[in-house]
Amino acid sequence: MDIFIAVFLPATLAIIMFSLGIGLQLEDFLRVFTQPRAFAVGVATQIIAIPIVAFGIVHLFALPKELALGVMILAFCPSGVTSNFLTKVARGDVALAVSLTGVSTLLSVLVVPFMVKFAADYFLGTDAPDVNVTAIGIQLFLLTA
Repeated sequence: MDIFIAVFLPATLAIIMFSLGIGLQLEDFLRVFTQPRAFAVGVATQIIAIPIVAFGIVHLFALPKELALGVMILAFCPSGVTSNFLTKVARGDVALAVSLTGVSTLLSVLVVPFMVKFAADYFLGTDAPDVNVTAIGIQLFLLTA
C-alpha cells in the first residue's frame, strides 16, 4: 500500500495534469485575465463560500466537534487535479480551472493555517491542540513546491 501512495498516486496525478496542460495554449490563460470576473468569483467561492457552506452544514447536522473540525479542514483545502479533469470532461474552461487551482493552492499556504487554527479553537475549545500556524504554512509550502 505504501508504494501505491508514494509512487503510483503521484505518478497518476502527474499524468493527468500533463494531459490537461498539453492541450492548453498561452491564449487560454490570457483569456482568464481578460475575463477577471469569472476568475474572481471562482477564487472567492473556493476561499470564502465553500467554508461558509461547510460551516452551515456542520451546524445544521450538529456534527460532533471532531467531525466538524474535519469537515472544515476539508472545506479549506484548495481544489485539485480532479476538478481540472472534471472541467475537461464537462467541456468547461480548463485554463480557468487550472488557473483557479494554481491561485487557490498558492493562497492556501497563507490562508489555511489560520483557518485551521480558528476552526480548531472554535469547535474544540479548550480541548483544541496547540496549532502551529507557521509549521502548517511551511508544510503546505513544501507540499505545493
